[in-house]
Amino acid sequence: MKHSTWLALPAIAALLAWAIPRVCYAEQVVAIGGKCLDVPHGNPTNGTGLEIWQCGQSSPNQRWSFVGETIVGIGGKCLDVEAGRTEDGTRVQVWNCNGGANQHWKFVDGQLVGLGHKCMDVTGGSTDNGTPVVLWHCTGSANQKFVLLPSITTP
Repeated sequence: MKHSTWLALPAIAALLAWAIPRVCYAEQVVAIGGKCLDVPHGNPTNGTGLEIWQCGQSSPNQRWSFVGETIVGIGGKCLDVEAGRTEDGTRVQVWNCNGGANQHWKFVDGQLVGLGHKCMDVTGGSTDNGTPVVLWHCTGSANQKFVLLPSITTP
């Protein structure tokens, strides 16, 4: 019995080494104007488009977990590019997590890069509450830059 326990330890260590850096809990994603990536009214219904809104310390609709290349929010829904489209202006929304390419994101130089190597973009560079978040060709402009901040609460 003792030998099997010791043999399992390297496997457990390898699993933890893989999993721990791939999960970052309860972050706020801060956009232009210091506004947060937000699910309007905390509505986790499939197809709810994202917006920016004033950051709140205890707003579950502004909490995101980064798991590998997937970003998971309220209701366990993933950030998703509508219908897998890559045209500029395509809505970024929440949807049931399904592992599709339209739910893969990479944080590169302050930009969230998704499907078709397009960036998450705050429409028109507006800082108004309720401004939609869309997919757009990457320009490196301020409305495509995001900062990840640990939130006050964690799971």
